[in-house]
Amino acid sequence: MESFIRDASTYTPAIHFTPALKVFELKGVSLPENVIDFYTPVLEWLDKFEDEYLEPALTDSNEHLNLVFKLSYYNSGTIRYLIAILNKMKRFMEKGLAVTIEWFYEKDDEHLLDSGKELSELTEIPFNYIES
Repeated sequence: MESFIRDASTYTPAIHFTPALKVFELKGVSLPENVIDFYTPVLEWLDKFEDEYLEPALTDSNEHLNLVFKLSYYNSGTIRYLIAILNKMKRFMEKGLAVTIEWFYEKDDEHLLDSGKELSELTEIPFNYIES
């Protein structure tokens, strides 16, 4: 399956998802001018991933996926899409895919840490919090 690669800009995060590496990473700042236009292709790609890759992958009991958030800042419009991404991961988990969520935050950024905890509670998915 083709990778989903989007480079970072001043207002949008880098998004790299290469199924062969089993890592889906969002990194940087998320302040897109049009959050719908920016994140809709990501959600569509995840649907395609589920349809084309997930079912065959589940025959391998060692199959896993790491979702890595290295967001230094995001706006309120982004939250809706982060929840949508996490809900897709939850669905993958319910189908049997092991998913690890890594939430990076800077040592003194309690707001970002608390945001990760809130997203974890909202989606009922455990996160690993990593101080960077």
